[in-house]
Amino acid sequence: MGSYISGPSGLAAWLCRIPLVIHEQNNVSGMTNKILYKIATKTMQAYPNTFTNAILVGNPLDCNIIKLSLYKKKFFEIHKPIHLLITGGSQGAHIINKIGVNLAKILKNKIFILHQVGKGNFKKIFCKYKKYNIISNIIIKEYIQDIHKAYEWADIIICRSGAMTVSEITAIGLPAIFIPFQHKDKQQYFNAIYLKNIGIAKIFEQNNINYNKIANLILNLNKNQIINMINKTCSLSIINSTELIYEELNKIKIN
Repeated sequence: MGSYISGPSGLAAWLCRIPLVIHEQNNVSGMTNKILYKIATKTMQAYPNTFTNAILVGNPLDCNIIKLSLYKKKFFEIHKPIHLLITGGSQGAHIINKIGVNLAKILKNKIFILHQVGKGNFKKIFCKYKKYNIISNIIIKEYIQDIHKAYEWADIIICRSGAMTVSEITAIGLPAIFIPFQHKDKQQYFNAIYLKNIGIAKIFEQNNINYNKIANLILNLNKNQIINMINKTCSLSIINSTELIYEELNKIKIN
């Protein structure tokens, strides 16, 4: 899958003449997979143009995400008030927690918010919401165990744009406002730009947040707009990624 820890094992496999298969989950490859790509028996990728001569298979999705994808495309209804999911991942993210509080100050009771704040952040974020008297329409959790249920609840999400998050959002057709983590190689930005370029997501760099603009994007969301987004994602989402990877692995001949 990549990351620096794959480098030594990939090189060892090549030296021992063991078939080496890599899978790049991001739109822009990291350094390890760029190196291993040159010696790999087979390369698979989640996005269409990351490598040349690589097989497009998407990212493997949890079965609950796949079920939700099929359900939302048939039975979608927007909530009133709008349901906003805010998450910075399992560890939380300071900037995204800050965005949640500032948006709630602007929007007040015009939306419902489910805010996953990260381990150890519940009390601090709860006190900030309470300080501005905007706690009645807000659910705060340190961690969301069943993320597919949160996706089902939400009309729109504010989040990072890691590879798996983007793949899940694409499968479901959930409108997204991405705040990419600022890697030096901008992997999360390029994951997000893939959806922005076809009009189903917005990107705000964390050093250039416009709270009023984000608030307007949320309030102006409508059912026809979301259905259009869901239809666009149908042609992009690869919900049978696990099966495709399995098929490609089965084609490899082992001496």
